[in-house]
Amino acid sequence: KLEIQKKINEYEAKFQNKLQEKELHLLKNEQQEVSLKLRNSKLYTALALAGMTIMLLVVFLIFGYYKNSKKMLMQKEIIHEQKNKETEKAKQLALTRAILSGQEKERERIAKDLHDSLGGMLSSISTKFSTWDSKFLDEEGRDEFQKNKEQLDNAISELRNISRSLMPETLLK
Repeated sequence: KLEIQKKINEYEAKFQNKLQEKELHLLKNEQQEVSLKLRNSKLYTALALAGMTIMLLVVFLIFGYYKNSKKMLMQKEIIHEQKNKETEKAKQLALTRAILSGQEKERERIAKDLHDSLGGMLSSISTKFSTWDSKFLDEEGRDEFQKNKEQLDNAISELRNISRSLMPETLLK
């Protein structure tokens, strides 16, 4: 009986040993599962952070592109407005030049007409008066006539000055 008891005790010790090994094995498996879950959780967290970082980067790139596009559009609009202003100024400058050219031609024509026609007529009258005073006037009328002739010569001189001031040499050059 003792031997049977010993054997039972032995088997019971083996059984307890096996139970403890089994529990140890189960604990090791649980520990491995927890470790895997923790590792997977860390991996998911890292992937989520990477995804958010990429999304944030894409959002910033899109925002930067939008802002840059808006800025480029505004610059193009400003350039277009400046070109329009330059075109308008060029048109105004051309119009002003045309007006000035017309005025200069008109002044030149008036100066030429005054000098050539009226000046010629007055000079012709002055020359005729010069010959006339010695032939037809007596001493008393000659003084009065000489004053009138001087006024006529002054008028001719003034006409020449007016003609020159209407079309001075600097404008002709």
